[in-house]
Amino acid sequence: MGCERTFDTDIYEDSQIQSYLALLTEELLERIGRKDFNGNSLTLKVKFNDFSTITRTTSEFSSSFNQTEIYQKALELWEKSGFKGKPVRLLGLTVNAASKKTKDNSAQLTLDFEDEH
Repeated sequence: MGCERTFDTDIYEDSQIQSYLALLTEELLERIGRKDFNGNSLTLKVKFNDFSTITRTTSEFSSSFNQTEIYQKALELWEKSGFKGKPVRLLGLTVNAASKKTKDNSAQLTLDFEDEH
């Protein structure tokens, strides 16, 4: 489950990146809340003005979906990307390996296989 934002004009400044990551974090949390999802990793997607795309993922992520944690992890991924100052056309955040939360009403099924030899 994710969200992304394409910009009309390229963004360069860290302050702009930080602001958009904050907005994407809020949007992502709203989507997660509506669908009641959880996951175990966060991916940052960045598309540059030459249309090349990178993704960076961290699995050092709890499924609590705390706004501060998601935002901090997104910033860490951006910092570690090594692309500061390069013109950015699109930013996206995705929670990966998501699975819909369910009540644990599971039961072990038994299959009755008879040996018919």
